[in-house]
Amino acid sequence: LKLQFLYLIEFPHTTHPPTMISECSYLAPGAKTYEKRRIHDLPPKPRGHTRVVCISDTHNEHERIQLPDGDVLVHAGDVLTESGKRYVTRNKHGALVKYDGAGTALYRRFAQWFTAQPHGHKVMVGGNHDWIFQALGTQATQDVLDAAAKASPHPKQSVAYLVHEHAVAPTGMDGKGFKVFGSPYAHWGSQNDAFKLRDPDFSVMEEGTHMFVTHMPALLPKDHGSRLREDPDMVAAVERCGTLLHVSGHCHWAHGAYHSAKAVKTKETPYVIASICDSQWTFFESPKGRGDAQDVKYGGYLVHFPIMVVDLPTPPPKAGEAWRIGNGLAEDEALERAETDTTVTTQEFGTGGFAAAQEGDAPALLMFAPPTDPEMAGRLLPTLQLHHRCYHFEDAGEAAEFLGDKENDEIHFAVCIAKLGSKGNNGSTVLDALLRRAQTLKHSHPQIVIHSATALQRPDIQTALSQQYNIQQFVGEAHEREMVSALIRSAAAQASSSKLPLVFFGPSTDPAAVRRLLPAISALGYDVLHFTAANDAVKYINSAPAAPVACVAKLGQRGNHGEDVLGAFRKRAGDKAFAAVHSHTALASKKTQRHVHENVGGVDIFVDGDCEGVLLKRLAKFQQGHAAK
Repeated sequence: LKLQFLYLIEFPHTTHPPTMISECSYLAPGAKTYEKRRIHDLPPKPRGHTRVVCISDTHNEHERIQLPDGDVLVHAGDVLTESGKRYVTRNKHGALVKYDGAGTALYRRFAQWFTAQPHGHKVMVGGNHDWIFQALGTQATQDVLDAAAKASPHPKQSVAYLVHEHAVAPTGMDGKGFKVFGSPYAHWGSQNDAFKLRDPDFSVMEEGTHMFVTHMPALLPKDHGSRLREDPDMVAAVERCGTLLHVSGHCHWAHGAYHSAKAVKTKETPYVIASICDSQWTFFESPKGRGDAQDVKYGGYLVHFPIMVVDLPTPPPKAGEAWRIGNGLAEDEALERAETDTTVTTQEFGTGGFAAAQEGDAPALLMFAPPTDPEMAGRLLPTLQLHHRCYHFEDAGEAAEFLGDKENDEIHFAVCIAKLGSKGNNGSTVLDALLRRAQTLKHSHPQIVIHSATALQRPDIQTALSQQYNIQQFVGEAHEREMVSALIRSAAAQASSSKLPLVFFGPSTDPAAVRRLLPAISALGYDVLHFTAANDAVKYINSAPAAPVACVAKLGQRGNHGEDVLGAFRKRAGDKAFAAVHSHTALASKKTQRHVHENVGGVDIFVDGDCEGVLLKRLAKFQQGHAAK
């Protein structure tokens, strides 16, 4: 069973004097218990070892902590004390819709303190109270740390903010580097639920990872006693990867170091719970001296526990070397965090939905993953959310309600990944609501991916769904990596340049061409507006605030003719816009080409299914030329 915890909560007012933490709990290599030490009374670090200084759950009280020297400083989350009521605003579905600059200021204050510490390499993950990290998004949260580091007394340090991903820094000795995997995700049991995700997938942690950092503990004393409860997925990841240290926080009362009773290869691996604050939720009579003055109104914690220090039997990162962040960093095809990734953040709501802060240009992605496939969201979302604003639902009715709520009209969904679902919780309910919404709000047709092993084996199901919903892709678990890579490339392309509007007239008479071309053209960075009805396309072209710059059209048939679309496009956009016809008939007949060219006012290229690559190259070249202007 997954670990779920309740807080031990008390509500006294207090006038306790400020406490300064300057003690350590030191865990020597191979030791099962730690020693209490003053921060300036630690033993020398053994040769060839990495000294890791571990803290967590500082809850704005970081300035009351004195840290010992070390190679790597780790913060395992709950930098802040945000519960969704102080500096962020959520809608009725729980989705984060805006944030207050005062919350960002608190985070910047922490970043200044964190980067002022002398440790050359630092790692941080978010916790369930760190709503501001979600509001800012992955890259913006990292940017705050980088700016603070640059202005600090230690400008050559490297700081990594990790969201279900690895960081690797060269050691200068073995060529492989010091590797960390960090994740904020867990299925929290309280209202303080930033980074909430049911069943996060820790199988993505790579072999050879030296340190594993999460906010949620992997081991906990059972009933506050000597027996342990173990999270099987986290412990299995440590065992599989041969990890030397797991660092966490969250459960303040469990502060300490533990060892798994179920491990075989990693019996010596310590599981450190590094919480600094105590478990007593306290209201304060005066804000004086508090890290967050709002503690007077909403409550907060007091620092209490010592700093955890662990010496690991592996060489430390080389001074001055920077972390490289991402997954699969040993592979040539590694996807590192895009420089343009500015607002990536997720949060679970309803019966299990990811939502995102409504900030920035990251494309919005809707996922319908019902409980019939409980592992799908855990596999896909941690990676997708680095490049998309992700909204995940397990219940089709809740998804439809969300899509119909006018509060959410500003969200323009670019992608939808949906399971077929089951009776009473059907994916068609979600798709109907999504397309009805797109039509009402005059949004472009989203890229729709059906994740279904059944549909993959049934061409009749694919044809029926494609005709009804214009599905662009059908995938199963074996195709997920390819699908995610394509979506990330598309998101990166969209983020790196302003998207050019392109009208695509692809009627239901050729669903295979639509499935091939929609994701391919979108991946070039175009804002593709797909229409199956010529009349709808013409209406859009004539009424759009700005003329589309490109048009790709099938010729269609009587009553639904592509020439009508191309004629309206050419009239509105002019002769410098790009127009293409996708038709085997036209490509094979010069007479037909001349007729269409003269009738619509000019066509730049004629293609069919065998030469779509030429079309994509021309579109890419046209986009580059447009950007140069």
